[in-house]
Amino acid sequence: DEATWSLFTAIGLGRSALLPKARGMAAVRQAIAYHREVSVGQSLIALSGVLHLGRTSLRFFHRMIQQEDSAVVAETVLTAVHLDLTTRRPTPFADEVRAGAEAWIRLAPDGFALPTGE
Repeated sequence: DEATWSLFTAIGLGRSALLPKARGMAAVRQAIAYHREVSVGQSLIALSGVLHLGRTSLRFFHRMIQQEDSAVVAETVLTAVHLDLTTRRPTPFADEVRAGAEAWIRLAPDGFALPTGE
């Protein structure tokens, strides 16, 4: 959740950008692959990026890496829809958000086994 909001803020979809315009984001699909257990107190690094930017939706990923030995512990791919909170309907991204998201578009890192959720 924190990695998602960090990514959203970086591309212009943070709380302070969404709420004044009555906009929001809704997760409509998530696939998670857990590879290794994480113990209390272990530090993790989250690598995030945008995989696809649609007119009203965004597909993005997070890869969680254990800082101590660089082992991949979990990967997730999510699809979220940009909503008009008044109508509760999908709404297109603003140009500045599109530019921010495009800067984060990247191919999945080497060895990234994208979970499909199927």
